[in-house]
Amino acid sequence: MSFENRYQFTQEGDISSLSSVSSNLSDPFITESITTTSNKPKIIPELDDEERAELIGKISARQDIVDSITWALLWLADIERLRVLVALEPRFLDRALLANENKCRVLAWATRTRSNDDDVTDPNADASINPGPSNKRRKKNPDDKERNSKLPKMTNERDGGCVLTRADEALEGAHIYPFSLTNQPKRDQKNFWSMLSYFWSPDKVDKWKKEIMGEAGTEFLGNMICLNKYAHGLWGKARFVLEPLELSEDKCSLPVRFWWLPIRRYSEKVPINTPPSISSSMTQTGTATKLWNHLTEQKLCSGDEILLTTPDAAEYPLPSVELLRMSWNLTRVLAMSGAADILPDAEDSDSEDDSDVEEAVMVDVPEASLVEQPRGRLQHRQSPRRGIVNMPPARSSSRGSTETAPLALRPRGTSK
Repeated sequence: MSFENRYQFTQEGDISSLSSVSSNLSDPFITESITTTSNKPKIIPELDDEERAELIGKISARQDIVDSITWALLWLADIERLRVLVALEPRFLDRALLANENKCRVLAWATRTRSNDDDVTDPNADASINPGPSNKRRKKNPDDKERNSKLPKMTNERDGGCVLTRADEALEGAHIYPFSLTNQPKRDQKNFWSMLSYFWSPDKVDKWKKEIMGEAGTEFLGNMICLNKYAHGLWGKARFVLEPLELSEDKCSLPVRFWWLPIRRYSEKVPINTPPSISSSMTQTGTATKLWNHLTEQKLCSGDEILLTTPDAAEYPLPSVELLRMSWNLTRVLAMSGAADILPDAEDSDSEDDSDVEEAVMVDVPEASLVEQPRGRLQHRQSPRRGIVNMPPARSSSRGSTETAPLALRPRGTSK
């Protein structure tokens, strides 16, 4: 079956109404407000539930300032978990909102960029102040899992090229769940899953965990997607996210929705009750970071749907819907909070080189505004502002922290 026939690429209709566009450059977490028709897909559909703002308002009355990672987690959390947080005793609520713990756990997800993506141009990095990787390496543990060298070829055989651009050269197998997470200490892995259970339902987290805790770990086709080298680099940096839709009954086709994500900076102080806002009509990210369908020469825009297919669901299963849903949530957290540009410690990276991370440097990070495009879409044209990149958390916070106990679901006023 030819590659052209195995993929269908559709684009959502253009925005039909734009009632207001605003920009507040002084606050990177309120960048724009866009009103569209109600039937259009949205990158933050969670905001449609009015109860969310009410519950977060109640949490804000008890603790009004958090770091941007915890802020993003709250606004994307399941409603039922927000209800639990509201009912918790103060000490347990404080534990759930502990910035350092949440930061370490979320940064573990930000380790998908591998060393062979290092030559992908980063428009926000200054080569003169980023000298590149050193020769130091993380010590290998005898229990470390190894990569399956056959997976990239199998992924390409299933996907027939880059699923986004349809490029057939410079292809790589990209992990959905980071390979490096499986080689972290068991305590850190347990704390990672415990953090997720603070904000998403136990049933949902158990489904995510079940997908990755088999004998193969991360090394199976359901955890892989074929991207070209440039798209893989953007995937690892949380510059876009894929929203899974509904898997067909025969498990041979899966539509996913593509969304560009903004580039923001991490902040230690964000008011909890500040609603997030991301445009659902982005045609790029940064000043000029774009992707194109190489066959149709159409630009890839937020809201575009891509149909993933497989010739044989048994031998070449499609990417796991559960892992894509996990990625859908955590990748948006990375982008919304600015954590995508805080590089974790070298030993936590998803790089085969595991090079040391340099000290923090300041570079220009674009802020989006909107201009009309000939195709009828809206494109983000950027103006620079300052942001933090390459700022690793202290090693003691990621390696020496005490184990996070599971969240006690004890409402206030109840006996122990």
